[in-house]
Amino acid sequence: MEKESEVGMSKSLISELNKLSGDIFEVIKHNKGSYVHRRGDCAKHIYRIDHGTIRICNINKDGKEFIVKDLTAGEWFGLIGCFGSGKRPNDAIATNDAIVSRIEFKNILELLNINPPLYLSCCNQLAYYAEHYYNLAESAVFESLYDRTLMMLRQLCLWQKTQEVKITQKELAGLLGVTKEAVGIQLNKLKSNGLVKLGYGCIEICDR
Repeated sequence: MEKESEVGMSKSLISELNKLSGDIFEVIKHNKGSYVHRRGDCAKHIYRIDHGTIRICNINKDGKEFIVKDLTAGEWFGLIGCFGSGKRPNDAIATNDAIVSRIEFKNILELLNINPPLYLSCCNQLAYYAEHYYNLAESAVFESLYDRTLMMLRQLCLWQKTQEVKITQKELAGLLGVTKEAVGIQLNKLKSNGLVKLGYGCIEICDR
């Protein structure tokens, strides 16, 4: 199975999607804090980020946020809702001013019908999503929060392509599904062990 080091679409699927005519895309500008879609919305489109950052997350009734991934320009999202229940499983929020192109799912189905091998790419992609979320659930049971925090920081290094990741403790807590206070304790342990350096709105990883 072709995999990426992030919660995004495989390169083969992206390559085919990027060949689609620009005439079938609708370009939408989103201001910082605006929703591309909300959890529970009807899933009729998939999306490509042309500029800015879109956060895939869920926020419960108490305001606690679980962050799945911050997606940036060139990345696609929206596949799970379209192929799954027909409803969006999460929120997609612009974390800064963004431009997003969207395409109706029916056009994707037409592409698949004339290019059957792409069905396999879609199946592989959905299987990867399932594996990714299973691994998150498994690590929450078997791994200590200390180890999970360090693993997440290493993953963020890959996503952001830097040793000094731009993230707040609140956002890191959202990615791990725990409280800010719990993350703060683990970061101080990592700092004491010489594995990270803490800054304002950033964390430098020293063990890679």
